[in-house]
Amino acid sequence: MFKTVPLTHQTKAFEKLKDLHNAALFWAMGRGKTKTAIDLACYHYNQKRCNGVLIVAPKLVHQQWVEQQIPQHCGEHYKALVFHPTPNKGQLKEFRVFMDDTAGMHFLSVHVDFFSKRDLKNKYLDEFIAKYNPMIILDEATRVKNPNSLRTKALCKLRRQLYGPALILTGTAFAKRPSDVWSLFDFLDYDILKQGYLTFKERYCVLQLSDFNLGNGRTVTARTELTENTYNRVKAHWANAQKRGVSLDQFCYDSALVYGMKAQDLKFVIESPVYVKYRYLDELRERISPVTDIIEPQDDVQLPPKVMQEYTFPLDKVQRDLIKQLEKQAFATYGGESLALKTKTALYMKALQICGGFLSTADIHGNQTNIRLQCPNPKLAFILDDLDELGGQQFLVFAVFRAELQMLHAELSKVCPVGLIYGDVTDVERKASLEKFLSGELQGLVMNPSVGGYGMNLQNATVQYWYSRQYNTEDRLQAEGRSQRIGTVVSPVYKDLVYSHPVEQKVLESNRTGRSMQEFFSKIRNVEDIFK
Repeated sequence: MFKTVPLTHQTKAFEKLKDLHNAALFWAMGRGKTKTAIDLACYHYNQKRCNGVLIVAPKLVHQQWVEQQIPQHCGEHYKALVFHPTPNKGQLKEFRVFMDDTAGMHFLSVHVDFFSKRDLKNKYLDEFIAKYNPMIILDEATRVKNPNSLRTKALCKLRRQLYGPALILTGTAFAKRPSDVWSLFDFLDYDILKQGYLTFKERYCVLQLSDFNLGNGRTVTARTELTENTYNRVKAHWANAQKRGVSLDQFCYDSALVYGMKAQDLKFVIESPVYVKYRYLDELRERISPVTDIIEPQDDVQLPPKVMQEYTFPLDKVQRDLIKQLEKQAFATYGGESLALKTKTALYMKALQICGGFLSTADIHGNQTNIRLQCPNPKLAFILDDLDELGGQQFLVFAVFRAELQMLHAELSKVCPVGLIYGDVTDVERKASLEKFLSGELQGLVMNPSVGGYGMNLQNATVQYWYSRQYNTEDRLQAEGRSQRIGTVVSPVYKDLVYSHPVEQKVLESNRTGRSMQEFFSKIRNVEDIFK
């Protein structure tokens, strides 16, 4: 049944979960949970518990299942298809072939945002469910963490309609955000926890009352998780009360209303030496352990080799038009600025910059201006969305151009602590960022591969995002090696974000094959060849 040989931890998890109707893999990224999920699906198929598998995954990841993961790991005869809610003629023909040939397993992979729509009536999805009684696999399951969201409600409703097994996958350790756990297991089966959401939060979260301004003089009060600011205020208030001889019980009773907290929660805060907003996590882990296999980032397990992943995005019309101008005229204008090119190398460089979301121009004195293109940036959106799945795991982001690096640092710093290392950063600043990263004070580093790819031991970084690349295989290999060194305990994951345009795809191809930039351009006879 196994097409690829499972590692020790994969075999152990398979044996634990194979006969469960509802199960969960809470594995840190890079442990190979997708392979185990496919093995479990094949087992359920052989046991006649399902005839098909409905995969629900984030955008692009749902395509990877069909294009890469299932072909690599599925040991059964199968058919796999990416779901299109409103198929064109070609896609509809593919769907009809997929549905009419009933031999073997049938995998249908759906983009999770489909379930964010109010009207979920879809005859194609309904037809698949009715015919194949599918198992459902929810990949990167933290997308259903909010029980009040339209997406979560729709997926839970769908789960109740299916008779086949269910499996949730996430790379986020549950202890990072235990308040999210309730929705995940409510999706599987309410009877696993047998507890309502509010009661669950009261038990495992330290809560306080918070006021939210709705505008027009309106406010709303809600119970939210303890903030670090409130934690520090309580500790300082208690320190002063102690000097006056106030007992702990009396302080908690008197101050409960002041902080909008229960007296027992105040006592928990005072007795905690560091800021925490969750509690009783060992108890929670024990409750979910019968149906869950957990691997934390620090756990020592046999690791698969480097995990290479590629995510392809369409270019926006603004970017396509600018590149076409350069291709045809070696000249382009945007935002009141103009750009003229003289060489093939300059054309290639400017096209890559446009793919990065910027147009770089220079005046007669050589002063450079970077104009940020007013169009969507799916690469940045992907990284921001994916960080939620990482939890607290550390990561690296590599990009080539100065404007990209500065933009990435600014945007990522809004969601987590991130350092910046590239040519314009002083040695003192680089050292400070590196030390903070190694100590865990920073979760991520944004770097240029030619600078950050050498001489650094960054094996704590479990994931590398490649926002852009250059024709220097040595820089690429050196940068990849920052995450795979002696002492590495996590199989590193490398995520290449690339546009469906030859100028970017050929750079990635060059990195893979080891060709240099000079060798590549020596084979180009015409400027137009670079865009073919």
